[in-house]
Amino acid sequence: MDISDRYKGKKKWIRFLAELLDRYFQDEIGKSAAALTYYMIFTFFPFLIFLSMLLGFMNIPLLPLEGEVANFLPQDMIMLINLFITHITESRNGGLLFVGFLLTFWFSTRAVRAMMGMINYAYRGDKPASWFLHMLSTAIFTVCMMLFIVLSLGALVIGEGALQWVSQFFPISVDMIVLWSRLRFLVLMVILFFILSALYYVAPSYKMKWEDVVWGVLAALLSWTIFSVGFAYYVDNMGRYSMIYGSIGAVIVFLMWLYFSCVAVLMGAEFNHVRMMIYRKGRNGGK
Repeated sequence: MDISDRYKGKKKWIRFLAELLDRYFQDEIGKSAAALTYYMIFTFFPFLIFLSMLLGFMNIPLLPLEGEVANFLPQDMIMLINLFITHITESRNGGLLFVGFLLTFWFSTRAVRAMMGMINYAYRGDKPASWFLHMLSTAIFTVCMMLFIVLSLGALVIGEGALQWVSQFFPISVDMIVLWSRLRFLVLMVILFFILSALYYVAPSYKMKWEDVVWGVLAALLSWTIFSVGFAYYVDNMGRYSMIYGSIGAVIVFLMWLYFSCVAVLMGAEFNHVRMMIYRKGRNGGK
């Protein structure tokens, strides 16, 4: 029974919401997000090691996580990440940089492959015909994504000292430098937009159109932003994780935030496919 028969006679927006809710349970989004969180946690810290060491070797002054990002992440998480960045940056080790790159590539490839498989399933795509081509495309996409993230986050963590050095060669006002240091994390939304757009476009086994990608990306970013702000406020003002979990409270908070972030990404793909079926009669939708 297709979606047209299941919600026959209902308004499109009611059918859309009902199908989207049904997809959450039918596709076991909670279980998939938990598995994806497992891969992401092994990707995050090696990547942070690699990025911090790389910028440290380049003698680029770094800024701690503060300012606008405080609205998106709980303070315990920010303190944990800042402590990690400071420790890695102060111990410049070429071997650690190389190991960080290898671990980042290995775990990132596994995480991207898992994420692309889950997104392809949400789009009701077919399984890859060739395992080798699938692995090759995953590796290429992972490398491109890593380069994009490194360049983008590298720009984000550049401190005022680096911008003042650049101002010797290019006309950059002091006000612009201060504004960048305060609002630089708004760029994070642009980074996430392009990464999610690429994932939602590449992951399905059939060719996608831009209009079938962008709405799910916006929905995922909006839900992620609302959750992150609400979660940060709750943890900072009402949560008592440090009393319950002790010294690992920040890690527990980070895992919870990462889990719900994965839920937002997967539901964005479900959002796109349900919209295709109901509003555009695409890919198995109401023929």
